[in-house]
Amino acid sequence: MQITGIKRGKTIELRSELDLPDGCEVELVVIKRETTDDRRQKIEADLLRFYQTRSPEDIEFDEEWGDFAHQQMEETLTEEGL
Repeated sequence: MQITGIKRGKTIELRSELDLPDGCEVELVVIKRETTDDRRQKIEADLLRFYQTRSPEDIEFDEEWGDFAHQQMEETLTEEGL
């Protein structure tokens, strides 16, 4: 049986009632889930680290690839009459 709860101060609020016999052993496992803010901050830190550690060669390659992709898009739009 798995029941999800929310910690409120020193108590845990469960979403449903447990019907356990007296004296029954219960194992409690706490799983910390990242909040949306935690996840956002981790992604921002990872992106910042990635972009700050790029080599000049990587930057040049990305710029050349972007120019090529833009040129191909322009050619396609012109051919399609858009």
